[in-house]
Amino acid sequence: MVSDNVSGQTVVDPKGYLTDLQSMIPQHGGDINDMKKARLLLKSVRETNPKHPPAWIASARLEEIGGKLQASLVVARNLIMKGCEECPKSEDLWLEASRLVPSDQARAVVAQAIRHLPQSVRLWAKAANLEVEVKAKKEVFKRALEQVPNSVTLWKLAVELEVSNFFP
Repeated sequence: MVSDNVSGQTVVDPKGYLTDLQSMIPQHGGDINDMKKARLLLKSVRETNPKHPPAWIASARLEEIGGKLQASLVVARNLIMKGCEECPKSEDLWLEASRLVPSDQARAVVAQAIRHLPQSVRLWAKAANLEVEVKAKKEVFKRALEQVPNSVTLWKLAVELEVSNFFP
């Protein structure tokens, strides 16, 4: 926090604050009290500013690394999906959600994300990557290029897919 000498108000750098919060998240096997403190801090950030995606991501990651087996993963998934509801235009939140959910649900999560962010190259690339069959991947790239026709990345990925199947 930085104090403003002119007005006497306190100004917070949100990126620096969240970076500090991220560094406070204990790594595997951290002290349980540190985990409790980090949970409280992140809960406070989420409640104060529910439209701030990094707070949701940090909260989900804390639960993912700090909990007890499957129960903590469920909490992490619930947090990240709540974050997606609060911030549906956050590409990073949706990508994190697709990573955290079970693989059989990831396609549905990415499809939902694309409905909110049809111009997101990263989400389209993730959608294609989640497809198993080449034909399905091609269809995803076709739809992606209809939405984002000037994306060099999407064109490159689509061409690479064609070349890899033409010259196996």
